Amino acid sequence: MAFKPLKIEDLALGMYVKLDCSWWRHPFATNKFKVTSRKDLETIKSISKLKLFYDPDLSDKLPPSEQEEVIPTDPPKAEIDPAPPSESPVEEKQVEEEVSMTPPGNREERTKAFQDRRNQIKHTEKAYQESTKQTKVALKNLSAGDARGLQTAEGILKTMTKSLSTDQSLVALLEVMNGSEIDDPLYFHAMNVCVLSLLVGKELQLSEEEMMHLGLGALSHDIGFLNLPRQLRLTGAGFVHQGADLSLHVEQGLRSVEGMGSFPEASKTIIAQHHE
Repeated sequence: MAFKPLKIEDLALGMYVKLDCSWWRHPFATNKFKVTSRKDLETIKSISKLKLFYDPDLSDKLPPSEQEEVIPTDPPKAEIDPAPPSESPVEEKQVEEEVSMTPPGNREERTKAFQDRRNQIKHTEKAYQESTKQTKVALKNLSAGDARGLQTAEGILKTMTKSLSTDQSLVALLEVMNGSEIDDPLYFHAMNVCVLSLLVGKELQLSEEEMMHLGLGALSHDIGFLNLPRQLRLTGAGFVHQGADLSLHVEQGLRSVEGMGSFPEASKTIIAQHHE
């Protein structure tokens, strides 16, 4: 039978579930399995941004909304005791099913890899949130012509560049960006453009100085919006005022950094030409 949507509050022991989320958001070796321990039950409930499904035919227990429709043909099954995997024959069978598609001897390594990945994402998520806060500070200072914003931006760029140094850290960063809640579109957009620009720069094998200039221009390309009336600001859906003049925020952005002798010319060019 096909999988059906399942509310997280209806999840119970004995259900055969499918986890619809990134592989790196859960520690299980497969995204389809029967829930046979309370530990797994709590782990599933703790997964963020999870879409949960279940297969009635493979489940020992159905959600309350469907239980009244089922005519029992067998004596009710006792609740499975939350014993360690080695003491639960049902869970041992589940493990055998999960490992069946994995080369022998790799289960422990894969489980450790999943856990390491989750830890890396948590670390990256924390760093990303801190960088977002710093981005707000940096862009507000830059829009006011305050050179302290330049120092803050350089610190953010060093952190971002480090996150792009390995494939694993890069995947973690993109995963976090993709799943982040958008509180303020302007700063979220600035972070996204900066990361994507640095990726292009890395592929082009730019020098360290060129990467900093590229990243600074990308991060600050829309700072002119901060000096415009609210009705002309950028939102998640575009401009608040339809038909807004794109040149206004470009002019304001250049005016903000014009007096900073330390602001790189290459970065100014990005602000000036990002709509060309």
